[in-house]
Amino acid sequence: VTCFAQDYAALRHCKSKEFKYDFYVRLKDKNVHYKDTVIYTWFRAQKIHQTQGNSDGYLLDGPFSKFYHSGQLAEQGEFDNGLRVGEWKSWRDDGTLISIYNYSDGVLHGDYFLYNEEGKRIKQGKFKKGNEKVKDTKTSGKTEEVGQKEKSSLFSRIFKKKNQFEADSTHNSSKNEENNDLKDKKDRKREKSEKPFFKRLFGKKEGDEDDKKSKEINDNKKRSRKKEEEVSEKKANHD
Repeated sequence: VTCFAQDYAALRHCKSKEFKYDFYVRLKDKNVHYKDTVIYTWFRAQKIHQTQGNSDGYLLDGPFSKFYHSGQLAEQGEFDNGLRVGEWKSWRDDGTLISIYNYSDGVLHGDYFLYNEEGKRIKQGKFKKGNEKVKDTKTSGKTEEVGQKEKSSLFSRIFKKKNQFEADSTHNSSKNEENNDLKDKKDRKREKSEKPFFKRLFGKKEGDEDDKKSKEINDNKKRSRKKEEEVSEKKANHD
């Protein structure tokens, strides 16, 4: 008899035609609240029994091991008040691993793995409170498709921005060229407009000076002619 702290548990052994068992049972019954939906494992009359929602013997409680008669381990796990808990493993008689399952309060819950005779993993999945979570190919396909669309959309936005940037750069370059051309045209126009203006301005000034000189010459001629006429008139009067 082996005791776990203050819990009264006893190691038991039994065998069948195919297997031998080592396990612990609870000698002192606690207040167990049986659930109708789970399987309880219990021991009585040198046999291991299983019933749903109840028991009629000592509940298995603690480490559990099942062996082939050759001594090879066949199954190993743990019970808590007759319910499987934690990780459970099973092996073939040649020692190769068959499966790994996880339990919580007597129901499958968590990851599981299956292996072939060569020991290679051939399947894996997950249970949640007794129900296997199956991947929805349609949903995964949609998810993948959506992901591809988002990815495509992302690249589209990137290239769109890049093309927009290039277009803006080209537009700005063209606009700058147009502005430069317009500026050159304005400069040429201003030069053309300024050139005649100064030409007209200085030309007008020179013309005014010429007119002034011509007027002075004419005035001088007039005065000379008047003097000559006065001299001629005086001479005639004298004679």
